[in-house]
Amino acid sequence: MRKESVKRLQEELRTVAHYSGQMPEVAVDGVLDEPTVNAIRDFQKLSGLKETGQPDFDTCRRLDEVYALVRENTAPPLTLAPFGNCPVAMAPGEEAPAVYMVEAVLNALADHYGNLPHVEVNGVFDEAAQTAVRALQAHCGMEETGRMDKRTWNAMARLYNGTQKRACRP
Repeated sequence: MRKESVKRLQEELRTVAHYSGQMPEVAVDGVLDEPTVNAIRDFQKLSGLKETGQPDFDTCRRLDEVYALVRENTAPPLTLAPFGNCPVAMAPGEEAPAVYMVEAVLNALADHYGNLPHVEVNGVFDEAAQTAVRALQAHCGMEETGRMDKRTWNAMARLYNGTQKRACRP
């Protein structure tokens, strides 16, 4: 086997071992060494395959299947894109389904950050919602316009998702 193929095999074995807890984890170095052969044998035993320690067709096919299941079951859920590729903009007084989402996210952030106010979830981008947006913008070091635009939405989403250490960076 080529080194790249052995590395992929080891990556899959390591991931399956990590989540199953029933096999030792192997180093991913591209070398079909004794620990890798033993891990293959352990996988074959757990999978009801002939225990050869060799990465034969049936073993690789079954490992690919199990690896795909582990990845699917451990991957984070997909995000929702309520606005698609359209720019986010909400006018004062606007009534729209998207406003409900903004209000709910603002309330979730208010629960987490003490300096953000709660708003009534009513689907109207009213003065209370605009005040909460201004507080969010201030929290993120942005100009306090009270407008929900794409930049404000992205800052709110980063805070909500917690994907960055300093989430408010544009």
